[in-house]
Amino acid sequence: MDLKSTTETIIGIAQEAGEYVLAQFGIMKGGLKYDGTLVTEADGQSERMIRARLKVLFPEHTVFGEEMGYDGPEDNEWIWYLDPIDGTSNFVFGIPIWGVSIGLAHRGRPVLGVFAMPALRETFWAWDGGGAYLNGQRLALHQPTEMKHTDLVVVASTTMERYDLHLPQKIRSLGCAAYALAGLAAGSFVGLIHDNWHLHDLAASIVMCNEVGLKLTTEEGENFVSFNGIAPKAKAPLLVGAGPAVHGTVLQGLVRKDPSRCSS
Repeated sequence: MDLKSTTETIIGIAQEAGEYVLAQFGIMKGGLKYDGTLVTEADGQSERMIRARLKVLFPEHTVFGEEMGYDGPEDNEWIWYLDPIDGTSNFVFGIPIWGVSIGLAHRGRPVLGVFAMPALRETFWAWDGGGAYLNGQRLALHQPTEMKHTDLVVVASTTMERYDLHLPQKIRSLGCAAYALAGLAAGSFVGLIHDNWHLHDLAASIVMCNEVGLKLTTEEGENFVSFNGIAPKAKAPLLVGAGPAVHGTVLQGLVRKDPSRCSS
């Protein structure tokens, strides 16, 4: 597969779906799914649009989407992971931090990703060996030798419930996992701590982080390189991300709370 030309095609698909969703931004209300999270009619329409395009272009590939699950064999060596609106709560409540995420994994390893944020007119993309980009500008590693108090560390809201963060930096929770990693790749954040995510959330943005040379690990410090062994519907391991020079500092600032003190 030519990953570069495929990425160019997927950029168009993600932006097309994003423009459809953008037309509903601020006017569409959400309902609750079985797991208590919000979903809108736009989620389903966006996913159907993307699925239809992918199945024409790559009929031999499997597609897994947040709303509709698998289309194709689960053990396929090529699997597309779709999040038709990552950041649905933000979308419903009028916060422009949301987007359409399309990622491709080959034998469990993320190799291509596009994340389109139409409300902000930003599109991130990356492919294995080709670098990471924001609106056509190649991204470079933002690697401080030490972390400053004014730096930003992005976390999931559930991370703050389950962990004590012994970090003097400013903490931000965005409500959009794909943008948390894409923003880390772009240098907006010096570090990331994110739990409670699924493969469709981050399949695209992980490629961006890998391409700029960021270090992604579990909380045990093991490098995170593959989706193998993680079920798409299951919650994936907590991720800690940062430049190699400061990753250890971020990791050391993470302390799991006593379960009796956790609200969830």
